Amino acid sequence: MDVLQSLRGRRPRPRGGPGPDAAGAALTWIGDERIAISGVPPARTVARLAEQGVTHVVNCRPQAQVRWSGDLAAERAAFGPGRVAHAPMQDHGLRQRPAVWAAAACFAARVLDEQPQAGVLIHCTAGRRRSAMLAYAVLRLRGHDRARAAALVLSYRTEAQLVPAYVRSVERWLAAAARLLQRPRCPRAGLQPDQACHPKSARVGVIGVSPGITGTSVMHPDLGDLRARSDSCCARLRLAGYCARRLGMKC
Repeated sequence: MDVLQSLRGRRPRPRGGPGPDAAGAALTWIGDERIAISGVPPARTVARLAEQGVTHVVNCRPQAQVRWSGDLAAERAAFGPGRVAHAPMQDHGLRQRPAVWAAAACFAARVLDEQPQAGVLIHCTAGRRRSAMLAYAVLRLRGHDRARAAALVLSYRTEAQLVPAYVRSVERWLAAAARLLQRPRCPRAGLQPDQACHPKSARVGVIGVSPGITGTSVMHPDLGDLRARSDSCCARLRLAGYCARRLGMKC
């Protein structure tokens, strides 16, 4: 974590992103990455987020909070369920289970890769810790190394904190995915389109993947025992997604 500590003393002044900031939303755009970080937008300002360049949202607040305040429902109403992902994380400072956030990270990375005009807002409650972690994960998926991803988050979002346990959660997930991708085992037959395999220990379980999924029972849409050696497996799984390409899957 030395790189995280060394960055705090030499952060450049944050620069703005597409569109003006709206009162109450306090968006911070991360350079030219088309990723914004903020605290929870007040319900009355959600409809104006599009004016600031936001096309998709990742909400990192836990289930109890979004039910109480209605922010997730407001975002889905404004943008459509397919443009909003939910990563229901508790801000406890400990390891964050990939089952909670990884699908949302891949959702954001894929949107940015496939839609050049997209702008993804990642927010938690204060825009400091969980949203910073998720933005870091997206940047790592988009090809930035650890130092560059951390520098981008911390230099533009001055109030952000990259909690060491959260960063380790991301890095361990990426490392585990890379190891799984080296296995020659082909996923079992009978998978339906838009389904993928879920790595947990040595077992393979089938999960469905859809935009806006909450992430509570899903890990990574394109990871797992998907190092398929045959074209038939790849065709059946339809692995043309962002994460499969980034993590070296040859389909």
